[in-house]
Amino acid sequence: MMAAQLDRIVSISRLSHVDIRIVPLRIRQRDIANHAFVIRDDRMVTVETVHAEVVVRDPRDVGLHVEKFEGFERAALSGDHMRGLVEGIRDDFLREQETG
Repeated sequence: MMAAQLDRIVSISRLSHVDIRIVPLRIRQRDIANHAFVIRDDRMVTVETVHAEVVVRDPRDVGLHVEKFEGFERAALSGDHMRGLVEGIRDDFLREQETG
């Protein structure tokens, strides 16, 4: 099932209106994704924590989340590089399943 899901990610990434990016573990990061957040627009971000969802509207706080996202975006692989990474993970997973 995992291999099929990874193949689906690669397949969907080829659509012209889809941009899938992955930050590889080997890339040194200045920041961490310590919680999930969604940038709704330039005025609102929702932050998901373990126990609650927080709505952020202060422009300075929205800006902090935009900067965090842009940092991840710069570090992330996309296109053929992303697909190569995902296919390598899939192949490693399949090899592990064969020997396990």
